[in-house]
Amino acid sequence: MNDLTEEQIRTELALILDRRSADTRLSTMGAGSDDLDEGRRYLANTVRDGWHVPTWPREHGGQDASAHQNSLIGRVLREFVVPDLYPFAIGLGMVGPALLQHGTEVQQRDWLKPIASGEAIWCQMFSEPEAGSDLANVALTAQQDGDEWILGGQKTWTSRAMWADWAICLARTDPTQPKHKGLTMFAIPMSLSGVEIRPLMQMNRDAHFSEVFVDGARISDQCRIGDVGEGWRVAMTVLAHERAGGGSRGGGDGNARGL
Repeated sequence: MNDLTEEQIRTELALILDRRSADTRLSTMGAGSDDLDEGRRYLANTVRDGWHVPTWPREHGGQDASAHQNSLIGRVLREFVVPDLYPFAIGLGMVGPALLQHGTEVQQRDWLKPIASGEAIWCQMFSEPEAGSDLANVALTAQQDGDEWILGGQKTWTSRAMWADWAICLARTDPTQPKHKGLTMFAIPMSLSGVEIRPLMQMNRDAHFSEVFVDGARISDQCRIGDVGEGWRVAMTVLAHERAGGGSRGGGDGNARGL
């Protein structure tokens, strides 16, 4: 599919998506509107042929597209109705690329396709109440216990936590190391015992940010992303894609959304 022309892409997309018109009213998350169904339907319709994440491998919901083909698909997609994908953006634009670079084959197999299809929503648990603006001041701890890790601490301003099935979480695994070197990245199921989500209600009735409290939550070592002590490197990959606007393709009014 890498060799499709612009008109061929347009023809293929017209089989699964509605075209935009002057009368099209696009969905926007927020102000109390938290309908996830439109986004899930769109991603479920586009995942088979890899239209939303074309550069991902085919087996993970992409189409192995080149950068040029990816740009062409993105341009044509703007002609069609794409719902607001804000709830899915961290998974699509930040976690997915990080897993492709740092994840194991098993992690990629288990997590990427559900991200691409809209089946799984991910959030990012980086910010902490006492860390200030320096991400390396992370205090949430992860202590190894055999083949498991025990996590404890607090994250704040976690967007999408209220919807999330999974979180990518930066934790301190070695307090004796310099602050950038004692960190490890994990994937945490948000339904896990010991994880409590407290939404932060804003003046416009949005509750898209949350505090997350973690107390004695146990996860398998298979949920570790990258090597022990390499969490800062994984975090930089995640943030590089955030700065590049990862996950903003589509999205209600078609504008890039804050991640």
